[in-house]
Amino acid sequence: MHGSIVVSMLIKISHKLKRAYEYSLLKKIFIKIIEAFKYLGKGSFFLKVFVGDNNVFEESLFYKIYCKVLDFVYEMIEKFRIIVNKGKKGSVIDEMVSKLFKDKKEARNTFYLFFLFFGLTILTLNLFKGEILARNIIISFFIIIVSLAGIFMKNNYKEVFAGSLLFNFVKNIFLIDEGR
Repeated sequence: MHGSIVVSMLIKISHKLKRAYEYSLLKKIFIKIIEAFKYLGKGSFFLKVFVGDNNVFEESLFYKIYCKVLDFVYEMIEKFRIIVNKGKKGSVIDEMVSKLFKDKKEARNTFYLFFLFFGLTILTLNLFKGEILARNIIISFFIIIVSLAGIFMKNNYKEVFAGSLLFNFVKNIFLIDEGR
């Protein structure tokens, strides 16, 4: 049915669980509970208003006003977006952001710098509080180490992942079985 061994096994497990549930005591209990709620709700005005075929709520004046207000808010947001898009061309912030995210390498370095300073901030605040062996300091050291490793990594991530045995093992689990 499917080329991947893992996907095939998951589908078989799913079918077996579905068949087991079909004749289970749990399903019979759920059916009884649902029938009890249907019986209790029979003749309920509240359920007729919100669940019935002629949904009174959608035909009410309140609902129509609510829809008009939402449409108006949406139109205002769209007009504001158009005005902002016209005004952002040539702005200092737009130029800075476009330089920081001009390609994948620059975007990656921007995120690593952000996380580096985030980790340094956590570390500094905890040291000023006097918490030397707090869990936050360990997490901040981890964030700083990962950020520095990412900043100083000269290779592309695809090359690093291609050489990783763990990544290749996980990737090969989900590859389509070609009869090897």
